[in-house]
Amino acid sequence: SAQVGGRIIPAVNTYAWKTRKRESRGGLEEVVPNVDIYLDTSGSMPNPLEQISLPVLSGFVVAKKAHRKGASVRATTFSGEEQSETQETTRDLYSAFEKLVKHFGGGTVFPTNALLECTQDPRQALIITDTFIANAKETGEAVSEFIKRNKGNRVTVYAVHDAPDASYLRNAGAEVIIDTSTNIFKRTIGKADEVYSQ
Repeated sequence: SAQVGGRIIPAVNTYAWKTRKRESRGGLEEVVPNVDIYLDTSGSMPNPLEQISLPVLSGFVVAKKAHRKGASVRATTFSGEEQSETQETTRDLYSAFEKLVKHFGGGTVFPTNALLECTQDPRQALIITDTFIANAKETGEAVSEFIKRNKGNRVTVYAVHDAPDASYLRNAGAEVIIDTSTNIFKRTIGKADEVYSQ
């Protein structure tokens, strides 16, 4: 894998991340989608315990902005086979931050079970990786199932460069954004402020 960059707030425009309204007994109520962050911590990703990691900082910013808006945060770090850990949906930012600094340093196998086993939808899933995912077919199928499960579910993949074939992610319904690791942080702050400001 490689260092990652991209816009952390999903969708070409900000609509997908804006709060939604649904009918309730008292009229309309605001629905704030929870944030579900997946951070690739394979060998060539920066270890946040040894150096500044822009992907990790980006995750922090998104989590904090969403949290202020009232959303809960779920955070998963992943690397090789059976190398993943998840902080389940929480309003405790410290617990989410603690999980995001976990670094495995192995290969790149996306934890499809983690994406599908949580049913606290709608969710906005952010997958921060170089997109060189060993279990590409399974990942595409999981993304497709996740998006179809709830009309409010979204998946955005942030990568520093294209995989040999990233079309399986786009075909599954995910947005794939490619940019530099420096821009990932700048755009996180700008877009998070835009979308989650009151």
